[in-house]
Amino acid sequence: MDSRMFIANTARQMAQTITRSTPFVPQDKRNWSPMGAARTTVDVVQECAEALEMFTKFMKTGQMPPMNKEVFAARAEALKKNPPKLEELFPRLQKATEEYAQTIEKFPTEKLTQMVPSPFGGQQMPMIQLVSIPAFNMVYHWGQVNYIQTMLGDTEMH
Repeated sequence: MDSRMFIANTARQMAQTITRSTPFVPQDKRNWSPMGAARTTVDVVQECAEALEMFTKFMKTGQMPPMNKEVFAARAEALKKNPPKLEELFPRLQKATEEYAQTIEKFPTEKLTQMVPSPFGGQQMPMIQLVSIPAFNMVYHWGQVNYIQTMLGDTEMH
C-alpha cells in the first residue's frame, strides 16, 4: 500500500469512527464547551468536514484557501450563532471524506515530495505531509470527543 492509499484509508476509517462514536455524547452536551473555551463536539465534527473539503479543493486546484486567525474567528462566531445538529453533519462528513480519499488516491505521486509552504505559518513541508493533514486532523478530533465523553462519565470506547 502506498502512502496515498494509507491516508485515504485512514480518512475513511476515521469518518466511520467519528460517525459511530460521537452520537454517544449526550444531546444536551453536544454544543457544550468544557471550561467555556474548549471546542464542542459539533464544532470538531464540522471542522473535520471543512478541512476535508478545503484540502480536496487544494489538491484539485493548487489554491489553498486562507487560514488565519480572522478566518477561524469568523467561523467560530458563525457556529456559535447557528450550530448545526450533530446528525446533520454526518452526510457532509461522509461525502467530504470520500471526495478527499478519491482525490488523494489519484494525486500524482511525483508531486508528493514537492516542498510547499505550510498554510499554518509558512514553513516548508513535503506535499504528502500537507495533504495528509485532514486525515490526521480527524484522528486528533476523535480523541477530543473521547475525552469529552470521559469527562461526562462515559469511559467505554465506542
